Amino acid sequence: MSIIEYRLNQIEARSEKTDTKFDRIVDSLSALNASFSAVSAKLDLLEKKVPSWWQAPVSAGSLIALMSALMALAKALHWF
Repeated sequence: MSIIEYRLNQIEARSEKTDTKFDRIVDSLSALNASFSAVSAKLDLLEKKVPSWWQAPVSAGSLIALMSALMALAKALHWF
């Protein structure tokens, strides 16, 4: 019985470590979502101020810059 209890304790410890990692990832994603919403709101304001013929290039450039920043953040956090 002690071997079974030992293995169960190991599994529970691994499960707790995994839960902790997932909690950190969820917190990071929530923070990214909040910052993405703030950036999106600022981009909306910028689009309203820019003449209509500039909106598409400005939107595309800002989207590329945002995605580059998110990729750099993901690499810094070793997500892939």
